[in-house]
Amino acid sequence: MQKQHDHRIILVTGATSGIGEAVARTFAREGWRVIISGRRRDQDAGRLRGTRNMQ
Repeated sequence: MQKQHDHRIILVTGATSGIGEAVARTFAREGWRVIISGRRRDQDAGRLRGTRNMQ
């Protein structure tokens, strides 16, 4: 029998600002592993740095 894992991973596009950023932060706070994508490469890591579960 396979062991079940509770892996919750989400990809959020548009996560550099606005609603996308808020969604990414909300899922991270809830314990999800969040992968972010956005048009503003310089802001991707900077704005969300320090937020747990962000990649």
